[in-house]
Amino acid sequence: MVRQRRCRRLPSSVRPLLPGLLGDRDADVRILSVEVTRCLPASEATTLLCDLLESENDPNVCTAAVEILAEIGTVKAVPTLRRLAERFPSEPIVPFAVTVAIKRIAGAGN
Repeated sequence: MVRQRRCRRLPSSVRPLLPGLLGDRDADVRILSVEVTRCLPASEATTLLCDLLESENDPNVCTAAVEILAEIGTVKAVPTLRRLAERFPSEPIVPFAVTVAIKRIAGAGN
């Protein structure tokens, strides 16, 4: 219900812009763009966020994406999440967030 209220008016014109915004050189733009994916169907958001996580090097961007996947991600995200945790062993928040996300995704039965 809360997701529906926040996302009610996402213009369809925004969707084609998201891949470019998720690849923007400014980490703050990427984080904001990650938040916008919350308004997409779960499968579409999962695909976009997994594509981002495969090459993202900023742990803050990664953590933001993992948070969204924990809320709306599908099981398709699990392999990407596992690889992500292995890439950031010195940033404890990333593996922790990944563990939580995987548990939530598995519990949701997506």
